[in-house]
Amino acid sequence: MTAPTSAAGTRPGADAGTRTTTGSRTAPRSPHAPEGPEMTTTELDAGPAAMGGTVTTTPDDEATPVRGLTTWRRLRIELRKSVDTVSGAVLTAVTLGAAPLLVVAAIVAEGAAGTTVSFVLGAGSIAAALLLPVLTSLLITSEWGQGSIVSTFAMDHRRGRVMAAKIAAGLVVGLVVALSCLVVAIAVSAVAGVDLGSAGELVCVCAGVTAALLLYAALGSAWGAATLSTPLAIVIGLAGPQVVNSLELMLGDRFAEIAPWLAFSQAVGDLTQGTVASWPHLLTAVGLWIVAPMAVGVWRVRRADVS
Repeated sequence: MTAPTSAAGTRPGADAGTRTTTGSRTAPRSPHAPEGPEMTTTELDAGPAAMGGTVTTTPDDEATPVRGLTTWRRLRIELRKSVDTVSGAVLTAVTLGAAPLLVVAAIVAEGAAGTTVSFVLGAGSIAAALLLPVLTSLLITSEWGQGSIVSTFAMDHRRGRVMAAKIAAGLVVGLVVALSCLVVAIAVSAVAGVDLGSAGELVCVCAGVTAALLLYAALGSAWGAATLSTPLAIVIGLAGPQVVNSLELMLGDRFAEIAPWLAFSQAVGDLTQGTVASWPHLLTAVGLWIVAPMAVGVWRVRRADVS
């Protein structure tokens, strides 16, 4: 049975200075209340607080919902991480600085007259092929080693999108490094008098070198995600393809039929010539060395306990 109310709109027994209302009507301010935003009281219609309880809110509590991170913003954050660290900045500088030196060494060794454009551009990209897997693997493994991945996932709980941003940042870094190395190599070759061939041949070789370096960048990201360990990712990414080449030399004919399907460095090396010797061999090597470990790494990261 509902208790009667007085003419003033209060229930018997309530304090004289307090009025409970329904909806969002404003309660009178107490003369002793401190200065501040005006407060409202809302009576709950259901739940435990409905037993005479009220919820007090202020205008400051009506905060605007936080907008989620966009794909572009995630990518910018990861790109910034790649150059903010000392290791990332040093590796990038060494890669770009080694390109002209390697081109000059190749020209001096072979002579400008007998040097082809594919040989010169391939020589200029050697340092990038060795250091890009290290740089891109650090984009993923460094946060796990330092423990800062906890903060990253606390700010953005969508782990799949975070990993996608890290992999995309590695490819962007690889593209920038590849184009920089090519520009430097072409400039040095032109000054040294190397015959760069026709425009079509030059474009094919540049496209092949760029694709090869992007695959090396993806190789580092894949094994970084799969191992979540910087030493393991570097050892497998750099030494693994070379071990396959060594097995081919050691085992001879017994391994010769299998080696082309497993030899990542050999399949990717053909790209620097501006051609693809065998698409099945290239796609199989990419699937084994990049796609498979990357899938395992993303699956592992999405389910890893980072608390």
